[in-house]
Amino acid sequence: MSKIDINEIRARCDAATAGPWYYDGTHNEIQVPGSVDDFLLIVSTLREHPNEKITDKFGHSFNPDFAFIAHARQDIPALLDALETALNFKAVMQEEHDANDAKNF
Repeated sequence: MSKIDINEIRARCDAATAGPWYYDGTHNEIQVPGSVDDFLLIVSTLREHPNEKITDKFGHSFNPDFAFIAHARQDIPALLDALETALNFKAVMQEEHDANDAKNF
């Protein structure tokens, strides 16, 4: 991605199933509340390296890719909000800087 298009990223987020998404660390699935059995399955399979077994502090099989995907549903919109706030702040600061430069000429 050569240029970040916040609107395109936000549109993909908005089109995805609403969150929060969950990964319990013990099953190879990501879920959201609200379906027939209280959860809607988002992702149910993910290839793991055959010689690598990652476990959590309880000894349950844990796949950090599932955790990343599940948290992305909340993390990406939060990062987009922070980025937009920073860009708006930068624009205001640039306007003030430009106005001050104009006064000094």
